[in-house]
Amino acid sequence: MTKNIIIKTISSLWLIFYLTSFCIAQSDNNDENDQEENVVAQMNYCISSLTNIIKDKSMATLEHETDQIINNLTMEQIKGLYDIIDFRTELLDALGKFEITEEERILTKRLQSMKRDNMKWTAISNALNPTMLLTSGSNIGPQLAFQAALTAARSAVEYKAMQGEQDIEELRAMWELRKEDLKTISQKRQEALKIVFKLYTKYNLKENDRLTEATADAFSTYISESEAAKCCRLLEDHYDTYQRFAPYYYYLGMSYLDLGQYEQAKNSFETYLTLYNKTPILRYDEKSGCIALAQLVYEKDLNNEQKEHLINIALKNMPGNSAALLQCVMVYLYDIHDNEKAFHLLRMGIDDPKASDIDILLMAAANLMPTISKYPKLKKEICEAFSKQTQIHLDTYLTFLVNTQSNAFDDITGTITISNYCHRKWYQFWKGKVFSNRIHITLPKHIEFDLDDVAFYIELHESEYVLIKQLKANFTNGINIDKINKVSCFKHNNNLKYLFMDAIIPNEVFLLKPNIDIRKIETPGKWPRMSEFMLSDDDVEDIVKFCKKHISTNSNVEIDCDPLNSNIINKESNCEIPIIFQGESLTYTPYHLQKQAGYYLRLVLSNGINILYKFQNGKLVPYLYTNNTKSVFANSDFKYEYEFHENTIIDENFEEVIPENIEKPSFLKRIGNFFSKLWHKLF
Repeated sequence: MTKNIIIKTISSLWLIFYLTSFCIAQSDNNDENDQEENVVAQMNYCISSLTNIIKDKSMATLEHETDQIINNLTMEQIKGLYDIIDFRTELLDALGKFEITEEERILTKRLQSMKRDNMKWTAISNALNPTMLLTSGSNIGPQLAFQAALTAARSAVEYKAMQGEQDIEELRAMWELRKEDLKTISQKRQEALKIVFKLYTKYNLKENDRLTEATADAFSTYISESEAAKCCRLLEDHYDTYQRFAPYYYYLGMSYLDLGQYEQAKNSFETYLTLYNKTPILRYDEKSGCIALAQLVYEKDLNNEQKEHLINIALKNMPGNSAALLQCVMVYLYDIHDNEKAFHLLRMGIDDPKASDIDILLMAAANLMPTISKYPKLKKEICEAFSKQTQIHLDTYLTFLVNTQSNAFDDITGTITISNYCHRKWYQFWKGKVFSNRIHITLPKHIEFDLDDVAFYIELHESEYVLIKQLKANFTNGINIDKINKVSCFKHNNNLKYLFMDAIIPNEVFLLKPNIDIRKIETPGKWPRMSEFMLSDDDVEDIVKFCKKHISTNSNVEIDCDPLNSNIINKESNCEIPIIFQGESLTYTPYHLQKQAGYYLRLVLSNGINILYKFQNGKLVPYLYTNNTKSVFANSDFKYEYEFHENTIIDENFEEVIPENIEKPSFLKRIGNFFSKLWHKLF
């Protein structure tokens, strides 16, 4: 009996020992597998990042990839892997010396802003319309806006979206000045490839586990292909080479998405997430965030809980990405119908000092202010956020004023100062001042202005016709390229001018940088990047003279608006009299009736807001402003005139009634008067 007990006990102990040993062995084996996968993931990531920088020749790629390696790549997975630790330490030191200046960051942000892409900007602006929110509108508008925001959010991750910046000479010049940095990057990539080769032997890695110089170069080329179908084919053709490389499945999925094949994209996304979650080497993963945004756009059967879960994934993995945040705001507005959460999220984005595109968030908030006003606490917070902006675009600020005030005329006239709009002809001095065909506008220094922010029109209302002239805006202090090239060192060093000037119209018109410091230019080594050029003392003297000549003591924004030289076109309208238009594009519908007479200046914003001035008694005075829901008049006389005009608009449902005591001129007389006055005004 005792013997049997002893035998059973020994057998049990042996079984326990065997199972424990097996589990430890399995655990060690699993640890080794995990370590192996971490080694592969870490080194492949570094090689891929460095290759992207070398291949893309892009300031945006340089900044993004260095930020990811320095601030986002984790260290805990490489404990004990001294080869990798030493390499990572040297890489961080090398990248830390690149010193991307604050000015370069600001310029890169400005040139990458969604405001430069009129199609995306307009799609989002139209969707963020309080009227559409109230009426629920068509689903087409929000869907276009979702897709525009998703595309913009992806541009921070997918470098094919950045290829267009190579056509921006300003950014090309910034890149050319970093040739020494590029040598450092190439050297570090060679070191990374050597380390991978050592680890390849140490861990018995398979050939397809690692990126070589050739496969890294090829992959960077494939994912930079702008044609979705070709990109998809290239990736599919090289599945065997990249099947263990998680980013392969992300880019393949996004290519399918761009082709409108979401189900195939979804399969690739699932594979990416599975592989990445085995070795989460980043503190946050932008690709996972982009996948969540894509699911929010294309998966129509999600319930609100699932949508909020995806929103949280996107926000967690895409910090500071303004386009991603804005897409989440729109999901709350249009899909979940929780306005309060949407506006709270929007306020957080505006307050975020690392926001990638503050302009698009401010525009969204300005457009939505009529709805935000229903939430007093949020309205107060967002208004405070607006008041703290050191720079804001004119169209956004005007929209904010119109949508937050019952009468915004004082603030509008305090922001826009209009001058040089009239003159007195010496031979007609008894007639008083005559309205000019050109105007000058002055904006405070904190107001930014893009040439496409506002469309300007002069209207002349006569009894027989309406003449509309479009004005072209230009910066008063703009410097033409021909003047710049008269300076020898600028002419022979094409990139040199970008150290001292910003491009307003690419390759045509430039403005001197606002922070120009003559002393630093004169002192060797003080003005950033100037040492990259071989400049003689005479060259430096020429640069100083040029800057002194064009430097402005006036910090305000000065704009000249002159008539466009274009053909005269008869425009169809619902007015009884002809509309004569001279310009490139008429962005509003003109109206006229008998009570309107004389000159008007109209400012038209892309979101439909109109601001109208009237030339009266030798002065240009505020007349009215309108948005989608209201018209506000400067005084009761203008209100009477405009309401009379509105009530007598001729359209298919309205017949004009001419009072009996007013005799209508004959047809021939009207034609004669029309051509007589038109000839006088034009010539």
